Amino acid sequence: MYSASRVHSSLPVSAKRNTKFHTMFVYLMGTLYMYYQAYAVECPFSPTPGADLVDLGDDQAGTPYIAELLVESNVTVQAETILSLFDTVPNLQVEDASGTFHTVTLFESVLSVECRISEDEYYCHCSDGYIWSNEVCYNFNCCNESACKHNVLTITPFCITKGQVHLSGTSTLNRTTWDSNKTEQLETAFRGLNGFEQLNITGLRLSNRTVDFEVDLSVKFEMSRLQGIVSTLEASLGAVFSINSVGMVTIESTEPSVPYMSESTLKCTFEEASSSSGWKITRMDECLPLYNGSVVKLDSSCATKEYKSCTSLTLHNLTSVWTGTYECEFSSGSIRHTATTELRVEPLPEDIVMTAKPVTVACSNRTANVTVDITATIYNDSNNYEVRWSYKGGNEMQSAADSLGYYFKVIISCKKTTEAHYVTVTFKNNKDQEKSARLKIPVIYEGDKFCEEDDLWPKTPGGDTVIKQTCPEGRVGYESRTCTGNKWQSVFSKCVSRHLFNLSRAAENFMTGQGATPEAAVAIFRGLRNSSMLHSNSSGRMADLTASIRILELMANASESNTLQNSVLPDFIHAASNMLDQTWDGGNNTSVIHDMSSNFLRSVEGLVKNIQINSEEGFITHNLALNLCPGGHCEVTMFNIMINMNKTSGLSKILGVKNLTDKLLNNFPDMVPSPILISASLENKEESFLQISLEFAKEQPNSGKPLCVFWNSTGRWSEEGCTAKRDTGNSTLCVCNHLTAFSALWFNSGKSPATLSKITTTPGPDSSKADHKETAKSILKVVFFMTPVFGLTWTTGLLLYTVDRNTLFFTIMDYSFCILNSFQGVFILLSGCFAEQKVREELLKLITVYSKRTHENIKQPPHA
Repeated sequence: MYSASRVHSSLPVSAKRNTKFHTMFVYLMGTLYMYYQAYAVECPFSPTPGADLVDLGDDQAGTPYIAELLVESNVTVQAETILSLFDTVPNLQVEDASGTFHTVTLFESVLSVECRISEDEYYCHCSDGYIWSNEVCYNFNCCNESACKHNVLTITPFCITKGQVHLSGTSTLNRTTWDSNKTEQLETAFRGLNGFEQLNITGLRLSNRTVDFEVDLSVKFEMSRLQGIVSTLEASLGAVFSINSVGMVTIESTEPSVPYMSESTLKCTFEEASSSSGWKITRMDECLPLYNGSVVKLDSSCATKEYKSCTSLTLHNLTSVWTGTYECEFSSGSIRHTATTELRVEPLPEDIVMTAKPVTVACSNRTANVTVDITATIYNDSNNYEVRWSYKGGNEMQSAADSLGYYFKVIISCKKTTEAHYVTVTFKNNKDQEKSARLKIPVIYEGDKFCEEDDLWPKTPGGDTVIKQTCPEGRVGYESRTCTGNKWQSVFSKCVSRHLFNLSRAAENFMTGQGATPEAAVAIFRGLRNSSMLHSNSSGRMADLTASIRILELMANASESNTLQNSVLPDFIHAASNMLDQTWDGGNNTSVIHDMSSNFLRSVEGLVKNIQINSEEGFITHNLALNLCPGGHCEVTMFNIMINMNKTSGLSKILGVKNLTDKLLNNFPDMVPSPILISASLENKEESFLQISLEFAKEQPNSGKPLCVFWNSTGRWSEEGCTAKRDTGNSTLCVCNHLTAFSALWFNSGKSPATLSKITTTPGPDSSKADHKETAKSILKVVFFMTPVFGLTWTTGLLLYTVDRNTLFFTIMDYSFCILNSFQGVFILLSGCFAEQKVREELLKLITVYSKRTHENIKQPPHA
């Protein structure tokens, strides 16, 4: 009698670190002689709930030990008798291949195989729930659950636990139609896989030329064996196959339910190498592939020796839209191996819309109280929340609710107070996370200024803004209006066309990584181009334009982690050009236009830089032009601007933009920018020497000294790194040593430059007085310094006429007079020139310039 037992082992530990275990296989025969061998492999395991696990450290965790126990005897031994002996052994010492000993505790024994051996005859079969391993099946033709008459004892393992592997496939015949003979041929081929259980035809399509089928197996297989079966069938049937498997891939997740705005990681492993991997999410009736984005981070570098294919998916800042079924896949040729798991994100409301009735409280007298009905609505959200209300931050109270929203009543006192009246609603989910929204209730006290009711706009106190959560048909958003004193301001509309609203949602999903396919990017830019050609009414034009720029911004952010293909370029360029044709009207708030134009430029530049362009042809529209320069020197002309770029290698992208510079913030108020802006970028970021020259045509000849500028990251024009090398009556040549968005500025016709006002402006009375005072100071300094010098010299000269020439004193006085008289010029220079601050400053400048030139000449290498 030959039997094998499978013994699981475990030691209690205080911290459960993994779900893996140690396994010992023991093969028993007789009672005379025994030996064992051990080796280590990875073994994923789902333990019994509540069981403690063995913790052997990261280097040994999950390593099963396979041992053989051989007894040479003709005595028949019952396997149960031998296995019962282990019940008396609390611990076993197991030695691995490296000679290291490990202590394991046995807690379960299972009989997996039985063999009867008579001389050279063998008769073995696997126990219930076990099946012959692939090694036994393909080497000895002992497959499935049939008895085996071969000596399989040299193979480890020979019986393995049954599993569940499901294949779903499609076959499309090239010429003929499907019939029963082809079904039989299909089944015969798949019976060649170990663990084959059944094959079912699930459907016929396309005039019986395409068949859908399913295959159930109870053991994993090698991909090469399945690929061989598929190749044989494709050749014999004249068909094309595609097959998807479930049960070959192991998927791991942190936990099935995670908090709102948390992080979760999913990981899939597969024993064999594959050509590609991927992830997708299925929710409701929607299935979306996942790519790198602001939420999704993919990693395929986790493969090991044992698991040659691995892919992990990390999700950041999760919201309820990420609840769904996640599927990973490994592909090779026409075969996909997949695994799925569920992930639930504990929800909180995405948008809480609060309304009040009446919208404002008009107090007729100080003793009155007014009841206001508050409604909080969360759209497209059927989850159950604990909802609490509070008035002015006071005690929280519960509220009524129905399918349309949550309701609360608040009583407003008309007794005048400086405190604001507001109501807060708070939603709490099952993980005790909360999200709140607040609504301010405007109150008009007796004697306060207010704006009268105007059409749908209610009576409103001065200084307050009223928000109306309704839009014209076909639009989504809100409108607001501010009451200043007792006068209404213009209506500010955030009501966006439904088409642009849907495009914004699609762009947001694309940026996160959901469905970020090349086809989805093309659809977004095509929709944006179509929308940009429509003419909105005056109230919705700015809302639509703001939403359109926001879509460009979202796609530019997405392009940082997900490369956009050349196919999006035409629609993107035309859409951006059309936006510049529209009227940008921010009313009295010019900062709105400044912010919009800066976001537009930054988004367009980012997209041009990140779009993968695979041709050398440019694009030109009435407001945008794009030129490409591969290789070295680049020389192009766009919108009558001549551009030269000196570089050594790399693809340069040069973008010309019209009708934008007048919308950007001008931090040189006395100057007017060129109507053309040139943006240049280079793919080779390691370029050591780079210079670009741009010749801008002047809009007004003889417009004064120009400035060559670029648009910096702070949203302002800057001169740094740019110089006006040549200026004629009709053009200005700018040279810059970096790449970004460039333009030229000229002084307004008829205006004097602010920086030269001290020279060109006629001095007024105050400036004249200042000049006289400075002159008087200079005269006093000269008189104070030179009078003693001149007086001493003249006194010495007069004394010479009174002193005897033959004395020593005369000789001393004579020399003194000569010396003092000779140095009078030096004294005049020191007092009249170097004592003046302006003279000293100019001399210092000259010395600095000369020193810098000398230093540059020393650093410059000699010419060959």
